Amino acid sequence: MIVHGYDDHTIDTLMRSACFLEMAERISPGFCIDVNIPMCMPEWGGVIFQVKKRRPRDEGYQKNILSTALSASSGMRLAIAVDTDVDIYSMDDIIWALTTRVDAATDILIVSPGGVGQTFQPAERSSAGDREWTQSNIVFSGGIGLDATVPFRYRDAFERAGYPIERVDPKKWFSEEQIARVRSLQSEYARSLAKRGI
Repeated sequence: MIVHGYDDHTIDTLMRSACFLEMAERISPGFCIDVNIPMCMPEWGGVIFQVKKRRPRDEGYQKNILSTALSASSGMRLAIAVDTDVDIYSMDDIIWALTTRVDAATDILIVSPGGVGQTFQPAERSSAGDREWTQSNIVFSGGIGLDATVPFRYRDAFERAGYPIERVDPKKWFSEEQIARVRSLQSEYARSLAKRGI
């Protein structure tokens, strides 16, 4: 097995995603819908939670989940929470949520600075200075939690624009070849929005 290779990453992310989902379930049953660790994140370095706020008292559980994930996973750098209208398997959609839903004053958490770090993280190794680094002298600079969820009381103001994909059939106006050509020119994100109608 190749450490930090594609196969290793895939196996690790499946297991860690399941563990994070269980952790979130223990904090607030039924609140977390799905978890993803995308390929662009090291398997130990980040996680994305998809949550569903069902009532006003659910507000805040996302921050509990973010801080717990960052505290419980040695050296984790980034944890993100998004709503159910965000595709956690599309980094384009994640970035959209971050740029439209994160309030810099209240939704950015710095968790566990000064704790034990991760030997795989160059920033943590550099904190050892001139000393030979070992796990015992790796100091964690802190993880970042980003709450990209809509405040429950303002949920109507954050509704995404929709497209009536279930009512519009392009085949009425365009040939299969024309439709295929347009789809081939679309970015992956555009195809994702067209598929979901948002």
